Amino acid sequence: MRLSVPWLATRATPFGDSREAVLAALTQMRADLTAHPLPLPLDRTFSGNDLNTVLFSVNNGPFEALEQKLLTLRAAMDHPAFGALLNVAMTFRVSPLIDVFGEHLLEAGPRLGWWTARNCNEAGWSHDLDQVVTAAQQLATEAPLTYLGMGFTAPCAFWPAAHRDPNPVPLDRITSALLIGNEKDPVTPLSGARSVHVAIPDSRLITISGTQRHLALPETMPNGLPGSIPGTSACATSAVIEYLVHEQLPPTDTTCQPDGQ
Repeated sequence: MRLSVPWLATRATPFGDSREAVLAALTQMRADLTAHPLPLPLDRTFSGNDLNTVLFSVNNGPFEALEQKLLTLRAAMDHPAFGALLNVAMTFRVSPLIDVFGEHLLEAGPRLGWWTARNCNEAGWSHDLDQVVTAAQQLATEAPLTYLGMGFTAPCAFWPAAHRDPNPVPLDRITSALLIGNEKDPVTPLSGARSVHVAIPDSRLITISGTQRHLALPETMPNGLPGSIPGTSACATSAVIEYLVHEQLPPTDTTCQPDGQ
């Protein structure tokens, strides 16, 4: 988010031509959507909370994709005709069928499971729900454009296992590791992967050059459901397959080109 705002300011969009103007425009857009959610076909709506989800996921893809989504929303808010609202529904794949039949598949899959297990075991989370709600309200006030509710923190209030060290084995005793990072990842900077690489002598680092994305490997939803995300680099994906299937690390650290270049 912090990287996309200056970028948007250079694009001659209705959101302004400076960092401050873009932030003000997005803040106002969220306030307007919160007060008056867009009515979409099939009894769906698009609210300020939905905008937060869009802004939170910006670093998973090119900034041009975010720009197009914001322009689609702006057009529907300015002229809420049926065609514009349908365009919003199609752009964000807001479907009652996904909501009703795919909710558990989308929200309780393995990705969320391992993320929750790691997150809740890694730190000492409060089991006091009042404290969890208070902290959530403070975060919403401090970061209204990117706050995503209590979905990431509330599960830990009910986590049954006691806190423990997530890395019981010293890093220098790990005999094999494959590390992957996008060169310009704005969510998990490449510097972190480089530090771990130094701490694990027998590791290899794959750097995907030039990309400003967060995800490196493809994420595929089962049965072709919306939500699948293509990988950043087939070169990196191939190296991962060799490592996980054949237990073969690259002979040296590798720089991969992103797909399409």
